[in-house]
Amino acid sequence: MPSHPLSPDDALGIKIRTVVSRNQFATDPDVIAAVVDQLYETASGRLDLLAEEVGLWVGFYEADPWTTTLAARLRELPLLMDEAITLGRRRRAAPMLERRASPTGEHGRTCS
Repeated sequence: MPSHPLSPDDALGIKIRTVVSRNQFATDPDVIAAVVDQLYETASGRLDLLAEEVGLWVGFYEADPWTTTLAARLRELPLLMDEAITLGRRRRAAPMLERRASPTGEHGRTCS
């Protein structure tokens, strides 16, 4: 058992993100309607967490041509997502860290 278990909010956030991620390439309106239903069911009334997780996802993926259909539908949900969408966009625009192997290793010791 982990020494620091996830909080209930973190666990629920992961479940919500899983629903969206599993269906991110959906384009069929019936499938997307089922995804929306599943999101509300998964959130169990926690509209604050639903808005945060869905908003982050929409902001991050709405410009991706493979996920625009789902992102557009999720954006229409009656949730307060503006701040989360903005944060998702900022995260998408942030440069990826380049990780290069250093000849001396991470702590200055020579790699063998």
